[in-house]
Amino acid sequence: MNTDKRFLARMYELDETAGADEVRAIYDEWAEAYDEELVAEHGYAMPARAASVMARFSEDKSAPVLDIGCGTGLSGVALKNAGFATIDGCDLSPGMLAKAEMTGVYQRLFEANLVEPPIDVADAQYTQITVVGAFSYGHLDANAVHEVLRPLKTGGVVVLTTNDHFYADGTLAAKLKEVESAGLVEILLSEHGAHIPGKDIEGWVFGLRKLAE
Repeated sequence: MNTDKRFLARMYELDETAGADEVRAIYDEWAEAYDEELVAEHGYAMPARAASVMARFSEDKSAPVLDIGCGTGLSGVALKNAGFATIDGCDLSPGMLAKAEMTGVYQRLFEANLVEPPIDVADAQYTQITVVGAFSYGHLDANAVHEVLRPLKTGGVVVLTTNDHFYADGTLAAKLKEVESAGLVEILLSEHGAHIPGKDIEGWVFGLRKLAE
């Protein structure tokens, strides 16, 4: 297959100055080769790790899950394989959403930009939310934690992941500590491990339970 395999490197070259239009354009271009590059070549581990954590803390697998930053649907497929029955997804990239639709696992898919909230979801609509890989340079910064929590019902669970490169600057850790100290969430789990094994990249999975609005 004659595709450009430099997309992952391009993403890791982004910094906090990257705008939504630049990121959207890269993902739209990458959509066709995304699964091959990340999964087939490099063993992308985060979708399965996040789904496993959600399955561990979920109180009702039949309740809808919102998959924020769903990409081509890898995380939605992992959730389906973990026993979740109803999955909605949103992403910045129309190209990625088109690929996600082809998986057949999503009930609803819509375009959303968490860098410019709010997204098209009502407050306290879901009891389960995943954000797999979206907290990264050029994507979501730590302040987006508040918009991720907004559609979550009190008592609901959010599972979010990030790579070591982004986590190392300390902003996400500080934001999670802030919302925990404010009594907004309980941190159920923080687990370090494989992110993209084929590139020797590791990362974090966090499980949070919302305690208050």
